[in-house]
Amino acid sequence: MKLEAVCFDIDGTLYPKWQTTLHLTSSLFPSPLLALKYHKFRRSVRRYPLDAHNREEFQEKQAALLGAPPEKIEKQFYAKWRTTFTKIRVYPQVRETFEWLKSLGLKVAVLSDFPIEAKLATLALDDLVDFALCSEESGYLKPHPKPFLDLSRALEVDPSALLYVGDSYSKDIVGAKAVGMSTALLTPKRLGKKGGATFTFSDYNEFKREFVNHFLKGEEL
Repeated sequence: MKLEAVCFDIDGTLYPKWQTTLHLTSSLFPSPLLALKYHKFRRSVRRYPLDAHNREEFQEKQAALLGAPPEKIEKQFYAKWRTTFTKIRVYPQVRETFEWLKSLGLKVAVLSDFPIEAKLATLALDDLVDFALCSEESGYLKPHPKPFLDLSRALEVDPSALLYVGDSYSKDIVGAKAVGMSTALLTPKRLGKKGGATFTFSDYNEFKREFVNHFLKGEEL
């Protein structure tokens, strides 16, 4: 089946991971204990998913398991991330890559475990994205299949006709492959190539070269 859409993770994929770490640091306060419990919860729920059907249910169950009211979680984590995200800058060539994919007639989407809200506008990419989804809206976090399948349904594209691009093998590549998507893993050159993804790349110029090698040769597009 020919490729019809390309979907990107956001944090660590469209901009450097060190910026992700930097903007998460502020969420350690005012309660380091709540921050510790929150991050343990996020790791745990990837292995043992909650039975939630949407973001509201997900956040209700999250609050109950953390023993903190949703308002406190919102203030310490989500509200702070919205403020600090205004300082984030994308990798070189990201916008040009999105424009290039659109010129090929492909749909472009994003899927993130964290709320997207104004991120795309801040990154100056909102005009190039056909659909954006926070995995919490599906009631699950990556690598659970549901966020990827919800993405596929919203785009009206079969998973086999979709390429998913991310920087985490365990979250992005494992989850996307499980539903039949092609995958591209952003990984520093010093780490070498990791098995399992359709292809790996270390910058967006290399992404375009690898994309051509895998999808623009023959009659796949």
